Amino acid sequence: MPWVYDDERVRRIQAARAAEADAMVMYARAETCLMQFLRTSLDDSGATACGRCMVCTGTADPVEIDAGVVAAAIDFLRQVDVVIEPRKQWARGLSEPTGNIKPDQRAEVGRALSRVGDAGWWPAVEAALGAGEASDELVTGIAKVLKRWPWATRPTWVTWIPSRRHGAALESVAERLAALGNLELAPALQWDEVRPEQSRQQNSAHRLANVWGALVVDEAFTDDVIGTGPVLVIDDFSETGWTMTVAAAALRRAGAPAVLPFALARR
Repeated sequence: MPWVYDDERVRRIQAARAAEADAMVMYARAETCLMQFLRTSLDDSGATACGRCMVCTGTADPVEIDAGVVAAAIDFLRQVDVVIEPRKQWARGLSEPTGNIKPDQRAEVGRALSRVGDAGWWPAVEAALGAGEASDELVTGIAKVLKRWPWATRPTWVTWIPSRRHGAALESVAERLAALGNLELAPALQWDEVRPEQSRQQNSAHRLANVWGALVVDEAFTDDVIGTGPVLVIDDFSETGWTMTVAAAALRRAGAPAVLPFALARR
């Protein structure tokens, strides 16, 4: 059957969406009675000033928050475990790598301390990334997550994903955790060549291609560290998971019996 693009309908929908967006902005400006504005927007011919909203009374609703309640809420949020499931297939569309990720090259189920923007651990994570140093509060929080983590075998050493923006903070976290847990510390991963930041890549295949072959294991640690036991790998963010997936595959090929991913925040 013949088909013609319905320009008129598309323009009508676009105009309606633009009008809705403008209405939300006008409501947020609070220049007229809020209830009257809403009723008028819904074609209520009897809309009048309500006399009760912040515009009509000239004052906002008084809000008093109990500091103890806020502290309890934050503590509750900080006990929520953010799970990172490992990738089991390589992204399609590439000549290499392809197919399923072999079990002996996969990461284990990982953890993240927070989600970007949450009211739990994210403020502490953001501060540490900005300062380039892990605070006592942050290390304590990570230690609690590690204690709750039901891994099959405890890690014997720790490393981190090298980062141009947050390298100092990640190294600081790794150092503090190694000292706290009596773990071996080893900068076993390195970038063999400079690649664009992952955040600039537009899809899963591009992100995998961006790190494949560039993130490698430093051979200096192959014999006396990597094969000694499971490794805890620290990263700043976990989004698509391809950086950690490639790092895990490299570490497993180098002899690591298990790779335990840990991100400071999940996007």
